[in-house]
Amino acid sequence: MFLRIIVIFLLLFVAVSAEEEVEYRFCFVGCNRLGFEVNTAENPSTANLQQLHNTFREVTRMSPKPSHMFFVGDIILGYTGYLSTVDQLQGWVAEYRKSEMYGSGVEMVPVVGNHEVLLSLQDKTTKLWHDYPNPAAVKAWKEVLRPYNKWRNGPTNEAPNPDGLTLSQNDLSFTVRHRGLLFIVLNTDTFIDNTTTGDIPLHWLESRLEAATADPTIEHVFVLGHKPFIKAEFEAWIVREEEAEAAQELLAGCPKVRAYLTSHYHFWDYRAMKGEVPQIIAGNGGSPLKGSFLEPGAGYFGYTVVDIMKSGEIVVESWGRPVPEPYSSEEPQPAATLREREVIKPR
Repeated sequence: MFLRIIVIFLLLFVAVSAEEEVEYRFCFVGCNRLGFEVNTAENPSTANLQQLHNTFREVTRMSPKPSHMFFVGDIILGYTGYLSTVDQLQGWVAEYRKSEMYGSGVEMVPVVGNHEVLLSLQDKTTKLWHDYPNPAAVKAWKEVLRPYNKWRNGPTNEAPNPDGLTLSQNDLSFTVRHRGLLFIVLNTDTFIDNTTTGDIPLHWLESRLEAATADPTIEHVFVLGHKPFIKAEFEAWIVREEEAEAAQELLAGCPKVRAYLTSHYHFWDYRAMKGEVPQIIAGNGGSPLKGSFLEPGAGYFGYTVVDIMKSGEIVVESWGRPVPEPYSSEEPQPAATLREREVIKPR
């Protein structure tokens, strides 16, 4: 009995010590939407509900609790008109409002992805599908998510409009401040005309990075956006090349930037960009897995935790749960376990 008490005491001591070592904690994930087989009458949110519910619950119950949970795009199936996008977003919000995260103190930050802001049309001659800007879907996002997307300090189309925006993006690209942390959120399909996709507001990004560099109260900068800057494993439509190259240069030039956090690819990936700035893909929120995550035993659904320790060390952990059959199963799922761990090296 005495030995059991000692063991319990040691475990509690270790847990408390771990909490005291964490200065900041936040989480992120993207790509939780189902495929086009989804029955919207049964599931208006078009989200992989069981995986979403697990993520809401597990992130909320962490100790220490994260300050923010970023959902980095493709939270709904989208690619449709105004009314259908409204229905899907309202369905997603309903799931959030009945979750443990709602009202928990964990700030939920929704970020647009290509499924939220684009429309895909088929060329009648080539039969190929092409993505195009979808202003109707953006209107739906702004209206439905307004109570939960309160940061409106992003770029607008007012003069001088150096990024050439066709409509205001002040609540699609924006910054979130938490004590010594600055999060720069990018819409990676910013509208600059009626056809271009994969665009980001480079001038606005540069101004935010310059301000962060000059601000002594900002310790760490994390940039987030749905589409990656560099490709991983296979060809995919990401941020267009000329924009991605310039963005990497900007991030490498800011000594406070710690990582670019993204999704779009339906797996987890960690690799260095220019200047050894990590690009961390967490697109395994619940959408059909792709690439190496299709290999037996390799893929998992989950979320990523970022801990900034008091020592200055930055630890990135990918937590995941097995993929059920079918992948959209609503059967109870096991809790996530640690799958990947990386330490961001100082630059």
